[in-house]
Amino acid sequence: MSYRKRTTVTIEIIIKYTVIALVLLTTISIPGSAKTTPGGIVTDAGGNSYDLYNINGQSGVYATNPGEVISIQNLLNGIGQMSSKDAINNYIKKYSPQSPITADMIINAANQYPGVSCPIMMAMMRQDSNFADPRINSLGKMSPNGARQRAYRYHNPGNVGDTDSGANVDWGTWQAGVNAVAQNLAHRKVSTPAVVKPVITSITPTQTTAGDFALTINGNNFDQSNVVDRIYRADGTTYVGQGTITSRTASKIVVTEHMTGVPSGTYVVKVRNNNNDANTESNGVNLQINAAVVTLTVSPSSGQQGTTFTFSGTGYTQNGAIAYHVKKPDNTEFPVATLTASSSGVITYPYKSTTASMVGTYTIWAIDTSTGRQSTNVQETITRSSKHLK
Repeated sequence: MSYRKRTTVTIEIIIKYTVIALVLLTTISIPGSAKTTPGGIVTDAGGNSYDLYNINGQSGVYATNPGEVISIQNLLNGIGQMSSKDAINNYIKKYSPQSPITADMIINAANQYPGVSCPIMMAMMRQDSNFADPRINSLGKMSPNGARQRAYRYHNPGNVGDTDSGANVDWGTWQAGVNAVAQNLAHRKVSTPAVVKPVITSITPTQTTAGDFALTINGNNFDQSNVVDRIYRADGTTYVGQGTITSRTASKIVVTEHMTGVPSGTYVVKVRNNNNDANTESNGVNLQINAAVVTLTVSPSSGQQGTTFTFSGTGYTQNGAIAYHVKKPDNTEFPVATLTASSSGVITYPYKSTTASMVGTYTIWAIDTSTGRQSTNVQETITRSSKHLK
C-alpha cells in the first residue's frame, strides 16, 4: 500500500469515528453537564424506574448508548418479579453456571439500599459481565482457557468505577461488588408521585337481602370519572363482581349491585380509581348479605283438564339447578324434575295439563339445590273438563 493510500484510509477512519462520537454526544449527556437525558429510563416488573443516563438528576452515564438501555429493559422484562431466593439462584445458574454471585448477595444489597430491586441488579450484572462468569474473557467472549474478564478479577460484577481507558476498581469481595451495583442504582432511582388511594368512610345499607339493590358508598379521594366498586368475599381478596354505577362524585358513588342468589354471609366492599390497577384500591367495608327467601307461585290456581298452569319463582341461585317437586292428589309424587334458574335467579315453568290428568289438588314446591332453600308449598287444582261432563 502506498503512503498516499494509507493516509487516505487514516483520514477516512478519523472522519468515521468523529461522526460516531458526534452522534453519541447528541444522545448521551457529557459527565459534568447539567443537562439530563430522559431516554435512559428502565422500569422493573415492580414499577421501580431507574435513569441509566443520569445520577441524582445530573448527568452520569451508566449505560453508554441507547442500545444498552433497550437491552437492559428487555432483560428486566424477562426477569420479572423474582420473588424468591430460589428463583434468583436458578436464574443466575441458568445463564452463568460458574458465577460467584448468589441470591443472598443480591438480597443483602437490596436490603441495604431500599428502593433498589433485585431484578434491576440482576439485569445490570448480566448485561455488564454475565454475573462475573469466569469463563468470559476481557473481550466479552466465552473463553474458558483465556484471560478472565476484569469483572471476575476485580470482584466487580457491575464494572462500577471502571473506565474504558483501563482503570479498574477492585471491591475486594463479591458482596462488596454487588453492594456497589446497588449503591449506584440507588442514586439513579426515579421518584414517582405517590398514588393517592381512595378511602371509604361508610356504606348504606350495611345489611341487605340477596338480589338487586342500591348501595351508596361514601368516602374521599374518589376519581369522579373512573371510580368503580368491587365486591369481595369475606377474606377481602376473592373477587365476586361489581355493580352498575348510577352516579359518582369525589366523595360518593351510588351503584346498583346485582347479587341475586349469592350465598348469605359477609362480603367486603371496596372501590378502585382505576379498575385495572390494584394500587388504586381503597380500604374495605363489610356488607352483610342475607339469603333471599325463595318464592313460588302458580297461575291460575285452578282450572279444567287441559289448562296451562304457569309456575314462577324468585330468589334462586343465578343459573342454578332447581329441584321441582309435584305431589299428585293420591299423595304419590312425580319423578323430580330439574329446572334452571335464570341469570337473575328467576324460574318460570309452564305446565299444560291434559284430559288424562288426574282430577284433584296437586302440591308443588321447589328446592334450590345450591343453597338447600325450599319454597313454600303451592297448590293447583285440576277439575274435570267439560268434555268429560257431557
